[in-house]
Amino acid sequence: MLWWIEPLARVHRQRQSLGVAICFLFALLGVKPAAADNGPVCDATPSCVTDLANIVDILSVGTGAFLAEAGALAAVRMDDAHDAAVKERGYGLYMGANLYKEHEDPTVVPHDCTTFLIEVLSQAFEAAGMSETFEAVMERAIEASGPDGLKGLELMKALQEEGWRGGYFNPDASFPADADDEHPYSHYLATEKGVYYGMEVDPSLVFTNYRPAALSDTERDDSVAEALKEIEFAVVAARGGKHMGVLVRGEVYEVSWNAAASSLSVVSHERLVDWDWLSGGLLLPPGTGPGLNDTDDGDDRDEEEQD
Repeated sequence: MLWWIEPLARVHRQRQSLGVAICFLFALLGVKPAAADNGPVCDATPSCVTDLANIVDILSVGTGAFLAEAGALAAVRMDDAHDAAVKERGYGLYMGANLYKEHEDPTVVPHDCTTFLIEVLSQAFEAAGMSETFEAVMERAIEASGPDGLKGLELMKALQEEGWRGGYFNPDASFPADADDEHPYSHYLATEKGVYYGMEVDPSLVFTNYRPAALSDTERDDSVAEALKEIEFAVVAARGGKHMGVLVRGEVYEVSWNAAASSLSVVSHERLVDWDWLSGGLLLPPGTGPGLNDTDDGDDRDEEEQD
């Protein structure tokens, strides 16, 4: 077992109801589930999404679209299950990893932004039958990160080798709210050089000027919020990887590494257009994103085929 799997395997054995999430997904996809004994089922792990294979045919929707559905569902399930546990018993399934002490309940799992991301991705790849692919991605990312530990941006770059597409976001490309020159400079690199901290950026996935700073002359682009809702799932890196999360239909799901298990904010979400981290990079599964349909091989179709 790889070293990074073990902390993720300390999973919370509390049984949580998944019926609401599944019923919502049925309605969204307009399909009926297979009988429980005809396909894979989940254990008590809230982030498990292997049961998604019962209702979404990976061969028909494409690998990228399936990974997007699975990643989004894994993040939402983790958030919902933690919050439900807090309301039921006073503390949830997770705690911030920066608290430096174990919870009195040994089943409570410590998370930071990176371990949260790894758990979501590992569950998505497992549901797609691609666990070996993710293990190879992790090995490349760990090797590229060096002796100081896994870096989120190296994980994103390793995923790009599997066909994932990079993007960029910045609420005000010319007048940063915190007066940090990193934001306009990262915008310059993303738009002029096509890179974000070494990650390739697709020009069609650049989202800017959706929340101009006070006193800024930047014209507000109100179309960005709707465009972000078309992204089923993406990996998010803010400020060069200082903070990581995932994007689910326009909302960033993240972990607070200082939050106690009793807090509803261990896993939280808010609209990316309102997010205080300002600029950063995005990474989308192949063939997904605004105006795109996935194909079996994950390649984008010609424009005339995307209609």
